[in-house]
Amino acid sequence: MRVRVKEAWKKGFICIITILLFVTMMAPVIYMLASSVMSSNEILHSYQVSNGDYMNFHLIPKQFSFEQYYKAFFREPEFLKITKETYEKWLE
Repeated sequence: MRVRVKEAWKKGFICIITILLFVTMMAPVIYMLASSVMSSNEILHSYQVSNGDYMNFHLIPKQFSFEQYYKAFFREPEFLKITKETYEKWLE
């Protein structure tokens, strides 16, 4: 009986550690995706320190905007040009 209890505690501990590692590794990805649908002004305001106390941090945008994607793909597609040039050099 003691062996089963010990194994259950071990499995529970491993499960908790795995969940903590998963959350720790996914937090930056979730923040990146949340920031990608914020407007430029909202991103800038989220990094400002208000009253010297803390950052105005939030994951859910006040207003969803695909402005960042529009800029990246249509108005300022510099990274696409660089990526294409790098890929072509790599194929040579």
